[in-house]
Amino acid sequence: MRTLEESPAPELRKPWTTKELAYVREHYPSQGGEKVAATLGRSVGAVCRFASKYGIAKDHVRLDMGKVSEIRTSREPARVFAERFGVSVTQINRVRQGLAWRAA
Repeated sequence: MRTLEESPAPELRKPWTTKELAYVREHYPSQGGEKVAATLGRSVGAVCRFASKYGIAKDHVRLDMGKVSEIRTSREPARVFAERFGVSVTQINRVRQGLAWRAA
């Protein structure tokens, strides 16, 4: 966790523009924080906080039961499935732990 000394002072933070808000609204749901942050020249954390502040959520990829079964029985690393199915590593790990999945 960051301390106050590590956080940029409020006067050093770059204000968000209406064009950036429009870009985040259009692209954040499908592309996520990393790609949007790279495009806008902002940190991933800043983009995610901004999206949350304005109620902009990422689209969730639904995994069919065949994919869920494959994920649970395979010994391949989670990142392999994340790249193959276009989901986060966290979502793959949650499926493996039986915590949650979105069936199609």
